[in-house]
Amino acid sequence: MGADSYVVSALLRMGKSYRGVVYSAWSYFSGFPYSVRSNIGEFVKKGGRIDWGMVQKDATRQEVIAGLLGRNRKLAENSDALVAYLYGESRGTMYTIKQAVKKNIPVTVFVCDEGNHFNLSNIGNQTRLIKLSPISVQSQLK
Repeated sequence: MGADSYVVSALLRMGKSYRGVVYSAWSYFSGFPYSVRSNIGEFVKKGGRIDWGMVQKDATRQEVIAGLLGRNRKLAENSDALVAYLYGESRGTMYTIKQAVKKNIPVTVFVCDEGNHFNLSNIGNQTRLIKLSPISVQSQLK
């Protein structure tokens, strides 16, 4: 489960969907992965808001990438703090972290594997790194 899906599910469980905003790269509901559409639909019915992006159904790969980066920029621009889960080669997550650092907001990065090749030492003084081993991740899931 991704971080966005986790938060939407948590807001639904707490009955506080009205407090959430989902930033979408897509301009249409079916842009969401099929596996999360029912939760997103319930989230909206219970007062959650979707900030729709610009990516159309027939978008090119470049337009999709630009839309995803725009979504990530909106996330950073509208946040007071950022919690990121870095797993593998997630350029979008690194982009969001860098946008938050530019905004000078506190950032906590959970590094979920040693497989990423990003230089995390220069991402800002307000950034806190927490390294998780696969064993610690599994124990948190139990």
